[in-house]
Amino acid sequence: MTGEHDVTRLGEATDRLSDLVRETNWEELTPRLLAYASYSLAQYPSRSHRTPHDYVVRAVFEVLENSEHYAQTAQKSMFSLIAAVIAQLIAADVQDKTVEDR
Repeated sequence: MTGEHDVTRLGEATDRLSDLVRETNWEELTPRLLAYASYSLAQYPSRSHRTPHDYVVRAVFEVLENSEHYAQTAQKSMFSLIAAVIAQLIAADVQDKTVEDR
């Protein structure tokens, strides 16, 4: 019974994420995501060789490619979801760069 319930919840979450992707105004969202990535990168000068655009593209791809994972943690807005992924990607790159510099 629990397994069926989990599958149902995952299906509902995936449907919500699909609706969110479909309803998103990407022309309005993309500049906001770029601004967020730019601001986030500015916190770590010379710690990443990637551009804000690189992070936005990687984050959107990550959410779409792994929709089952992100559906379970989908937030109220596409901006919140993708911004969280951008932050994770930047943090991972900064950590990797810090380790390389040692």
